[in-house]
Amino acid sequence: MEENKERMLKLESYWIEAQTLCHTVNEHLKEAQCQYTTLEKKYNKAKKLIKDFQQKELEFVQKEDAERKRLEDTEKAHLEEIQGLQVRIAALESELMQLMKQNGIQMNNNNNSAQQQSPGMAGPARGESQEDGDVLIQSNLQKQLGLSTLLKGTLTD
Repeated sequence: MEENKERMLKLESYWIEAQTLCHTVNEHLKEAQCQYTTLEKKYNKAKKLIKDFQQKELEFVQKEDAERKRLEDTEKAHLEEIQGLQVRIAALESELMQLMKQNGIQMNNNNNSAQQQSPGMAGPARGESQEDGDVLIQSNLQKQLGLSTLLKGTLTD
């Protein structure tokens, strides 16, 4: 009986030790589960943030591409407009030169002054004095040059 009592005491001490160990392991398990839950929440939050940033990056790239295309289209339209205006200026300048030839005026290379080309016109024509004819020609020339300068100015703007 003594032996059984000692065995029982020994078994009781083992039992208490096992219960303490189970209690400690149970506490560790609860802590680990709590940490796992916290880490899982943080992981899901980080995953959501990454998805949001990736979506924002994709939207930004799409907006950037759309803006780049819009700028390219605008530049292309401006280039076409410039080319059209240059053709128009060339045509107007050609027309100006024809009108100047018809009026007997020649421009020097710098387009600064006009000179009368017909040396045979010494007297007044059709009752007008030579001065009146020159003033009229210069006035027409200045209007035509003003138009050409105006067109060139709008082209460079």
